[in-house]
Amino acid sequence: MSGTVLVAVDFATYAEEVGLAAARLAHRVGARLVVMHVVDLGGLPDRVSVAMPELGGPAPIGEIVTEEARLRMAPLRERLEAEGVEVQLALRRGNVVDQVWSCAHELHVDYVVIGSDVPSGLRRLLPAGSFTEAILRKATCPVVVVRATGEKGTLSPGRQQVRAEADG
Repeated sequence: MSGTVLVAVDFATYAEEVGLAAARLAHRVGARLVVMHVVDLGGLPDRVSVAMPELGGPAPIGEIVTEEARLRMAPLRERLEAEGVEVQLALRRGNVVDQVWSCAHELHVDYVVIGSDVPSGLRRLLPAGSFTEAILRKATCPVVVVRATGEKGTLSPGRQQVRAEADG
């Protein structure tokens, strides 16, 4: 196996859909798939504690959010491995865009896959700080933007057609 595809997921309703698109790309090009999630506390220090009666008292918010992300990544990994690709998980803390490109550089990835639920006609109205635009501006390798439909395990009709033509 040669090459690496990195997919950044944020556990929005379309995370599985974007992951499946990345798995299909990885399978097609014979690459491993790295599924990445970035915990971004928005400037809140990791050590800030919150009341967690079920844990017996206060717990650091950074640890709570990171553990929740770890738990949510496991079933996604299993689902994507069922597509026949090697899957590695990457969980980081910090600014999402910076962490995506830091990971991409460290792993020497061939493709980055991200999801977008914004209809193409609205893209021109997005503020300059949108996640998709920020990822594209820093790109040092090909970036695949998957327009999500919000339905698990499906791709938008246009993506299905492209996939069928590529497979055909």
